Amino acid sequence: MAKKIPHKAIEGGESVDILSFIPMGEQNKVRSADLADRCGFGTIRQLQERIERLRRSGIIICSSVRDGGGYYRPTDPNELRRYVVTCQSRALNSLASLSAARKQLRRLEREIADQTMIAELGE
Repeated sequence: MAKKIPHKAIEGGESVDILSFIPMGEQNKVRSADLADRCGFGTIRQLQERIERLRRSGIIICSSVRDGGGYYRPTDPNELRRYVVTCQSRALNSLASLSAARKQLRRLEREIADQTMIAELGE
C-alpha cells in the first residue's frame, strides 16, 4: 500500500494546506522564500523536500526559474509541457555530469591501484 503524503505543513501547531498557497498558472507563481514563510517552514530546503514528496505522490507542482522563479500549478498543457522539458533537460545535464565524474573516479582509482601495486613490488 502506498504511503500517503500529507500536503499540509504544521505552522504554530496548526495544519497549513501547502497547495492552497501554490497558485494556478505560471504567471502567478510564488517565490520559494515567500511560500516557505507562508507555510511555516523554517527553511526553503524543508519546503523543497515537502514539494518533492508531494510530486512523487502524484501531485503536479511546477516550478520555473524565469522571471525570479517560483512554484505554481499548471493551468494548461503548455505550462506542463514547459515544466516537463525543463525537468528533462536538467536530468540529462545531471546524467552527463555524473558520467564525467564516474570516468574521472575510475581513472583515479586505477592510478591509486597502480601506485599501490608499484609500491608493493618495490618492497
